[in-house]
Amino acid sequence: MPSFRVISYLLSEQAPVWPGNPPSVKTEVFQAIARGDAANTTLLHLFSHSGTHIDSPRHFNEAGALGWQVPIERYIFFRPRIITIPKPSGGLIALAELEPHRAQLAEADLALLMTGW
Repeated sequence: MPSFRVISYLLSEQAPVWPGNPPSVKTEVFQAIARGDAANTTLLHLFSHSGTHIDSPRHFNEAGALGWQVPIERYIFFRPRIITIPKPSGGLIALAELEPHRAQLAEADLALLMTGW
């Protein structure tokens, strides 16, 4: 039976962002029953580079595919590995730090490096 592990940051105004980026998400009450509206609804303002995400090829390559153009099958993995290497914000992972995980990485079809940032 497959096991699952949550690896995503929750989207909130406090979620970490790349320096200079706006907050991950802002919320705004759009409709409110208390104001006489038929329902309570919220408007979400979401920056495209928010939270835990996958960049599309277009992010760094003007000729690259947009997110919706990438086949969903590209994101299905059967041997993912999560490697934890604690780092402070902006900390770099040295090649020597990956060496103890060589066997795991060799068999993986996806490697996720968790730094705790």
